[in-house]
Amino acid sequence: MSELLQNWLNNEVGLSTNVSNFEKDFASGYLFGEILHKFWQADSEQFQNKNSHQAKIANFKTLEPILKALGIKCNATLINAVMNGERGAALRLLYQLKMASERSERPILALQASSLETQVRQARMEKLTRKFELEKHKQEIVAYEMDVIEQAHVEEQRQIHRFSLRERLRQNRAAKDEWEARGQELWQENMKVRMARESAEARFNEVVFKKQKEKDRQTRSLATSEVLQGTKDFETGLISLGLSRKLEALSHLYRAVAHERTVASKRYCFAQNRRISAAPAVRPVGSEDIPQILKLSFAGAGRQSLAPPHALAKAVSGSSGFGFGCLGKKRCVARESNASQSAGDMSLVIWSLTQCCVVVASDEPARTAAGHGFARLIME
Repeated sequence: MSELLQNWLNNEVGLSTNVSNFEKDFASGYLFGEILHKFWQADSEQFQNKNSHQAKIANFKTLEPILKALGIKCNATLINAVMNGERGAALRLLYQLKMASERSERPILALQASSLETQVRQARMEKLTRKFELEKHKQEIVAYEMDVIEQAHVEEQRQIHRFSLRERLRQNRAAKDEWEARGQELWQENMKVRMARESAEARFNEVVFKKQKEKDRQTRSLATSEVLQGTKDFETGLISLGLSRKLEALSHLYRAVAHERTVASKRYCFAQNRRISAAPAVRPVGSEDIPQILKLSFAGAGRQSLAPPHALAKAVSGSSGFGFGCLGKKRCVARESNASQSAGDMSLVIWSLTQCCVVVASDEPARTAAGHGFARLIME
């Protein structure tokens, strides 16, 4: 059917444009007016050969009454479809127009008169509606101006809001920078205070350490002095008793022991410390008095389990070592040392005057223990 219509338009009607695409060529409505002009002498000047939206509306507005007069069903939907170039819309309208032209029996003059009457009626209608069109145009202009003003106001408010946000952001950033700077200053001050406190603590600890060290030194010095003085007094007592030549070597040994091993380490020397009553000393004692002195001492202390007299005799003979000391009416310390050395290494020290001290030692550990026992007696 499209080929038949195309042949009819290009060969019989003879339009100004060779039709190749119905939707594109008839979208403006100008060719419809040209067809009506060819057959029914319609005024072709009423139609505009343009593709603008306004030209299309004007052309179809002129075509609508003529097409309805021919009995062609033409509504707004079909016209919009033709204007939008929808496929098949222009072809349907052309087919109806061709069929109407073939079945039309009215004379051309009557058709022209009807067309003229339609145009007059349309002109009268346009005259009546002109003021409304003008009012509509004015209102559209006013609405457009109001829209422009409203858009300008909205843009102004947007700019104001944007400026306020940027200003607030700037103030917040400045406040944050100031807060960070203040925090840095406070941190530095706190670090200075902390360093000063740590330095003061270090100095205080150093002073305390030095004081404690000096106190310990003085204590050791005092103890050493007391031991040396006691040794000196002991030697003086021996000299006064006439025992200096007999015990000179041993007194030198105990002085060395007391000097080298201070009172601070005495706890290592008395694994089994015992306190016993002092034995009376009314005269200088000799080696033959050792069993009796020890017997009296142990009897006064109630320590029968430590060493009986026959065990002391074995100590003198060198089979074991024993250290014993007594100091006037004070209490004294005894230490038993399980050691076995040769009898030739046995040593005997007797200290008299107003005090008495008996030390029996057969080996080096026993002599060391006895020396520490002597130092402890002087301390007490």
